[in-house]
Amino acid sequence: MTFDSPLEGRADDAPSVSSLRKLLKERRKLRYFGLVCAALFISLHTSFDTISRARRMLGLQNYITGTPFENLRDVEDTFHHPEDIPLFFLVPKSATSTVKSILSHCLHLNQASSTQAVKYEEPKDVKELELVPINNGEGGAFLNVDFAWPKGIARAKELNLASSGLADVVVTSYIREASELFDEDHQGRLFTVLRHPIKRLVSDYYYMQDAEWENLYSEDERPQSLIEYAQNPKFHLDNFLTRFLSGNRSSKITLEDYELAKEVLATKTLVLVQGKMEESVDRLLSYFRWNDQFVSSHDETTISNAEKCIDGYINAPVNQHLHEDPEPGSEEWEALREISDWDIHLYWFGIELWESQGKSLFKHKQNANGFREEHHHVETADEDEELRIEEELYLQDLEESEAEWYAKKQKEEEERVKDYSKKISSVFEDEDKEIDEKKKNVLLMIHASYEPTDNKIGVGSVNVKEYVTLKKEEKGKDMSWLSIWK
Repeated sequence: MTFDSPLEGRADDAPSVSSLRKLLKERRKLRYFGLVCAALFISLHTSFDTISRARRMLGLQNYITGTPFENLRDVEDTFHHPEDIPLFFLVPKSATSTVKSILSHCLHLNQASSTQAVKYEEPKDVKELELVPINNGEGGAFLNVDFAWPKGIARAKELNLASSGLADVVVTSYIREASELFDEDHQGRLFTVLRHPIKRLVSDYYYMQDAEWENLYSEDERPQSLIEYAQNPKFHLDNFLTRFLSGNRSSKITLEDYELAKEVLATKTLVLVQGKMEESVDRLLSYFRWNDQFVSSHDETTISNAEKCIDGYINAPVNQHLHEDPEPGSEEWEALREISDWDIHLYWFGIELWESQGKSLFKHKQNANGFREEHHHVETADEDEELRIEEELYLQDLEESEAEWYAKKQKEEEERVKDYSKKISSVFEDEDKEIDEKKKNVLLMIHASYEPTDNKIGVGSVNVKEYVTLKKEEKGKDMSWLSIWK
């Protein structure tokens, strides 16, 4: 027995992701008044491109428009598009190693990913894309370009990965860059596994204590406590989920980043959940038709071995570290919560999507030729207790209403804009400082976009290349005028 194909399994009376899209627009209207003030202020200093950005802040156009995420297929489009390529958004310590192992060892899929089993060349030295078999093909095959870094992804794009037919699935954390691999004829289909952000960080902390096999492992440079881990940015990246979904990986997160992350999650992403791995794997196999494809191309023995392989990884996850989570409300928990504020809200939004997608995209049905048997679910006392704990965690995470939390973030953002304005004004009014026109443009650009990011440090005519050139020209000279954005 298996799931239906996603198209057949769609429930007519279930809420679709398009309804969530309408809900997002309604929420944006609630913050119109506060953001219109910011938009008017920004427009005094910026180009037409920045005004377009302000329009997006007001909800007058969707956030994905104009970004590489347009190259991703909508999650609600359940028709089979053979040229589409699955894109696995890798969030560390969220069952990612388990999913990668299932894809390679159980299903023998070819991955554009990253693995220590392959000795990668520098991206610029790769002249042709090719697959490297692992364990004589028993571990699948991996592309000869490392997708752990943007440079590898960029090189794969230059060598036309999307149209090559080499990759069955792309795996990376850098999904904004990976989205640029695709085009209208070869679209990406995004999926990810969510885990509670604080529990994910706790797992990462314990993993750092003994992951000697990792290239960056250093026994002398490990956090000695969860408090140290939370307080020292060199050990973590705050709000990983929000940052990588929005593409803002280095600067202060804004409401626009958060809204973009929500929209990508709601409209482009098949959401799986680390705490529900058995059902998540079944949804994954069904959505991408990997179950049907495997059955149609393998004998009964191979199919049986694959089922045992998948069950093995579900029941004994890869890189699992047994540890106890800190108590909610404890000093450690609150320290981790402080660096996960955006992600916590995004996580619970993702859980809503998980429930919604379960009703709208999937349905159980008996099928004698199935790959994965249907697991008839009977709630146990342990699961009842887990649900109770999850409900308590939800109530504690979201002590204030979404509207109250959003209003607080909006106020913080408006204050930040005012603060930048004062700093910029003080620079311009200082007659002792000579600031040429290019520097003025950079200052205005920084102000318009609040802070620089690693993808672009603003909008309009000043881009990263100009900024880098400017810094090279000023090398060895006084650069204090740029300290306003730090």
